[in-house]
Amino acid sequence: MIIGPHPRGYFVVLQRDHATMTAQLARAWGSPAVGGPADEVVVVAAAEHERGWDGRDLPILDPAAGVPCGPGDIPLAAHLPMQLDGPRELGESDPHAGLLVAIKHCNRYRPVAPQALLLRRHRQVARFRRDSARLQRDLRARIAAPDSEIDRQWRTLHACDTISHAQLTAVPRLVGAVVPGADGRPVTLTSAAAEGGLSIDPWPFSGAEVRLDVPGRVLAGGCTSQAELERAFTAAPVEMQEFLLVPAQRRSA
Repeated sequence: MIIGPHPRGYFVVLQRDHATMTAQLARAWGSPAVGGPADEVVVVAAAEHERGWDGRDLPILDPAAGVPCGPGDIPLAAHLPMQLDGPRELGESDPHAGLLVAIKHCNRYRPVAPQALLLRRHRQVARFRRDSARLQRDLRARIAAPDSEIDRQWRTLHACDTISHAQLTAVPRLVGAVVPGADGRPVTLTSAAAEGGLSIDPWPFSGAEVRLDVPGRVLAGGCTSQAELERAFTAAPVEMQEFLLVPAQRRSA
């Protein structure tokens, strides 16, 4: 689940709905700055990139806020297997999309220096990166696309993912993705708060703005037990919230 602010407390979005939002951003991709549109496999990968959460995306109490934990609060022992299971399962039917998701997930974690392996967390990450590299090799062997194409595609996927996270959490600094520009040179996307949403610079989408309606539940917070959180989550109706993206020049419009 992804947790963001709401006038009545917190807006809680399931990972599957975040993935749908990411796919809509991928579908809207394409501008003079980044070229495009995005290849269809990027849209597929975006729609399925959180498949590992299926059956596991349940509310777990964050005692400090009394709301569900966000992805970054989930222990690595539970989170890392999802980052392997999802692309592995997707790769069985679509190795190209599965590879893009595997690369995106793996690049979330930096390589671990040998001296850091004394810490359990770093050993978990190192093991995950080895397992992911093996999965990526297996999937890559089934794909004829050149490396340059794969690189452009996974970076586009990553950009759409970070923009979705930034919108849902209202944390613009989450956007910092580097994507190939229309001329092939790297372009770094940045974001800032804008009236009614976020601005993105340079603008990577084909339309003048992007508006997305995303389903979620509003929770007031303050739950003091796991049972109370589960009752509050079950009782909360699903609501739609609109998210707006605009070019940087419209930031204060």
